Formats: sequence, structure tokens, C-alpha cells
Amino acid sequence: MAQTAGNTNFDYLAVGEDIQGNDGDGFLNVSGGTLNIGVGMQVGDFGGEGTVNQTGGTVQLVPTCSDPANCVSLNIGNQGGTGEYNISGGTLVQNGGFLNIGRNADDNPQSQGTLNISGTGLVWSGQPQIPPSAQRSIH
Repeated sequence: MAQTAGNTNFDYLAVGEDIQGNDGDGFLNVSGGTLNIGVGMQVGDFGGEGTVNQTGGTVQLVPTCSDPANCVSLNIGNQGGTGEYNISGGTLVQNGGFLNIGRNADDNPQSQGTLNISGTGLVWSGQPQIPPSAQRSIH
């Protein structure tokens, strides 16, 4: 999937999700425009592998649910998934909720999450969460 211009709105977006044992690889390239997420974005979810490459534009997570303290999460590596978010240009903005790198809950397998920031890429997040048991890295 690609975001190259204009505005695109999602409540929920999973990039690489493997819930039913199918090939759960997903890719998102963002080079322009604005991608708005209102409830949650998973990069590498439930055993899937997901990669986001952002070279421009804006990815904006702004709560649209009734409980802004608990919604609009960005999970990079979630519930046994492997996620990688590479930002070398543009802006990633999280206004509320949580940024989780390598998240797992309950009895779900450990996740792997990586956030790579380089070039002119800019990341704004109010509440980053990095669980102690996760395999995660920020560069």
C-alpha cells in the first residue's frame, strides 16, 4: 500500500497481520500527503511481519474513540508479530494513546519491534511504551 498525496483516513490499520495462519506480510510506503489513524495502527501483528517506510508526508494518530487515553495506539511489533517502522523524512505524530515497541499481552508470544529514525524524519509521541520483555530497538 502507498500513501503518496492527499488525505487518507482509517480507524484501524494493520500492516502485516497473520491471525489465521495465512501469509501475514505487509508493507506501507508513505511519501506524501497525510495518513490519519483514529483508533489504532499495528505494524507486524499476531505473528505477521510488517514494514512501514516513510520518506515524506505525515502519519498522524489522533483519537476518534470515546476514550482518548486508551485509543489511537501505534504498536510496532504486536502480539508475536515483527514490526519495523523506518522514517527518513516526513513526520509521525501521535496525539494521545500509546506508542508501543514490541508489545505483547496475556499469553501471546513475544514481539519484535524496531523504530529507525534518520535523515529529516521527525517523530512526536506523548507516551512511548517499551515493555521490558520485548525485543525492541530504536535507532
